[in-house]
Amino acid sequence: MKKKAAVILGLVLAMSMSACTKTSSKSYSFDVSTGDKVEVKLDTSNGYDLTQEDGRFTVKSEEGEDLLQASWATAEDFDSYVEKVKNDQNAEINSEEDDYIYWDYTEKDGTVEHDRAIMVSDKTGILIGSLADKDEGTKAYEALTFTVK
Repeated sequence: MKKKAAVILGLVLAMSMSACTKTSSKSYSFDVSTGDKVEVKLDTSNGYDLTQEDGRFTVKSEEGEDLLQASWATAEDFDSYVEKVKNDQNAEINSEEDDYIYWDYTEKDGTVEHDRAIMVSDKTGILIGSLADKDEGTKAYEALTFTVK
């Protein structure tokens, strides 16, 4: 009887330990027109969800609200967006690096879109837009990782 109780206790402990190490993420792999294969992975521990349709991906809140919408870009598209943003008086650059730019764009009606353009390889970029609250959009963005395979 003691041996049976020890086995049951061991199973319960093993199950509880495996529950603690469970990974909360969702990912999609995309074959991009540039020839790259890119994995987009989202940490879903905050209730976020990752969906894709027609080669584009969206990060949604726990309530189903679109937080980020993204599409693929070439290196030329990336360079073009950076140039347009820098010359647009309705755009306010938040941060910029060689392969990344993050800006706010104010529409004529006062709506503010929070946008990012990122290069994930020397030929593939991602354009990400958000109409969500700036902080919520940033948290969702920080839950993403991109891996070129």
